[in-house]
Amino acid sequence: MDLKCKIGIAIHKRRTEIGMSQEELGLLIGLDQGYVSRIEKGKMNLTLDTIEAICKALDCEVGELF
Repeated sequence: MDLKCKIGIAIHKRRTEIGMSQEELGLLIGLDQGYVSRIEKGKMNLTLDTIEAICKALDCEVGELF
């Protein structure tokens, strides 16, 4: 499994743990629900800025996604 998939799975897991929808996460980070879906499926190369925004929205540390 590649790193994009591992990060996507970790984002999905954390998002569902806190009861947040993909749409809600997208609104918090300025992206649409479809983009969030592609992130969680490991289909997107994320920038550090996007990873940082996701972690802030999910109230987690960057290291938790790796």
